[in-house]
Amino acid sequence: MKNRILYITLFIAFSFLGTSQNANEFSADNYYNLGNEAYSNSQFGEAVYQYEKALLLDPNSQDILVNLNLAVERLDTDIIELDQFFLANWWQRLSNSFLPGTWKIISIVLLIGLLALTFIYLFKDQLTSKLSYSLGGILIFLILISVLAGNSRFNSIFNNNYAVLSGTIDSLLEGPDIVSEEVKPVVNGAKVEILDSNADWYKVATMDSEQGWVLKSNVRLLKFEE
Repeated sequence: MKNRILYITLFIAFSFLGTSQNANEFSADNYYNLGNEAYSNSQFGEAVYQYEKALLLDPNSQDILVNLNLAVERLDTDIIELDQFFLANWWQRLSNSFLPGTWKIISIVLLIGLLALTFIYLFKDQLTSKLSYSLGGILIFLILISVLAGNSRFNSIFNNNYAVLSGTIDSLLEGPDIVSEEVKPVVNGAKVEILDSNADWYKVATMDSEQGWVLKSNVRLLKFEE
């Protein structure tokens, strides 16, 4: 029985550490400063893009958020972002608490605690089975949360589907061709979610859920490159 517990613990260790991913080093301050420079030059679409990039790296910064909202207010648009479902919003706030590398460190620390608990239970006989199982269950739960939160944070930086429109653009189109009917007025600096793509076009949704097609040349992806 104790050997089985040891094998299960080692399996959890290698499985969870294998799924924890680190992120490259980027500076939110650099993008924030670029946003400030664009805003001071009345390039509000560019400012939105730079602030959005900064916010991906530091989502808890009130300075970035305030300046982003100021830049959005200067855009000539009536798009209002819809609120997220409260559970999705709660999970996003939790995963945004740390960068992926910090979540990985937390996972490793918790895992060391789980391995130490297993060693004490198996070889020192200083803990009862009930206490060991209770503490082990709590540690496994916390490891799972930290790994999932770390992966969610990693994906929000490197694998998100959001972009900012740029260049000369007036509207989203009904289909992926320039003769399609206009379906939604948009402006340079509007944030969108990418839904689909072909060789030259993206199908996108605005933050109020209106959908249409736009040339890839008018789209700047927000995700970072690994």
